[in-house]
Amino acid sequence: MKFCWTLLSFCLFFGACGPQDKHMKIELQGHRGCRGLMPENSWAAFQHAIDLGVTTLEFDVVLSRDSQLVVSHEPWINGEICLLELGQHDEKALNIYEMTAEEVAAIVCGTQHYAHFPDQKKISTNKPLLQEVVERTMAYCAETGRVVPGFNVEIKSRPEWDGVFHPEPVTYVQHFLTTFNSLQYSSRFTVQSFDPRILMALHEQAPGVELVYLTEDSSDSPEKAVALLEFTPAVYSPYFKLVDAEMRESCTQHGMELVVWTVNEPVDIARMVSLQVDGIISDYPDRVLDYAATIGLRIQ
Repeated sequence: MKFCWTLLSFCLFFGACGPQDKHMKIELQGHRGCRGLMPENSWAAFQHAIDLGVTTLEFDVVLSRDSQLVVSHEPWINGEICLLELGQHDEKALNIYEMTAEEVAAIVCGTQHYAHFPDQKKISTNKPLLQEVVERTMAYCAETGRVVPGFNVEIKSRPEWDGVFHPEPVTYVQHFLTTFNSLQYSSRFTVQSFDPRILMALHEQAPGVELVYLTEDSSDSPEKAVALLEFTPAVYSPYFKLVDAEMRESCTQHGMELVVWTVNEPVDIARMVSLQVDGIISDYPDRVLDYAATIGLRIQ
């Protein structure tokens, strides 16, 4: 109840709780499933996000030694969220690109206190594969009668990681598309990356895939993204603190959706809604849902 009253006071202060267009809607993406509530990038997080009613599951993939797409934010085993054996002080030594998917799956995650998200429920879990997440999502929604969410998958890539944590972009994308083309899903599927080389390789090899340009660069802009890529991605996705009315208008002019990350606090949720962004990515999708209900905003 305290959180709801705090949320209401924020939106009243910012004038975002007034009468809304009855047709106003927004996409809600559960960041790494729902990282604030469940262990990140785990089936438990995805299942809970589906139960909450998110539009889209957002998560990351990296490549294993046997060319499997593992759902993980880092291309190594992160000791903050997974159990490391005694003596494994250098977590980056547990390079997923040098491990088989079976070896990765054997590592227990989700049972430790995570200081960044103290309310996160502790569940013994592991890092699933992309194919597993899609298949389990489809099966779960069929069993429960829930709406199948979309998938927004980030390919983790950096130039300095080439040959260390993943192959060079063209080969990396070929591995991704091998799995992607085998998937059976009935909802929207977008692919995002901070690495423009990945987006350009995807556009070249699979021009029909909807692409998302991720950025946290304050000097970036929708115009610069289009010029750099030499095509217009479906979505421009910046860190939410960079967003203003000018960016909103620029995305509209370029025919790109504006989906912002990672928005967790009531005051920030209210500001993003007031700017009429197309989508919000949040560690706490329940908070966005609470706010949407307060102002009559449709999640879609």
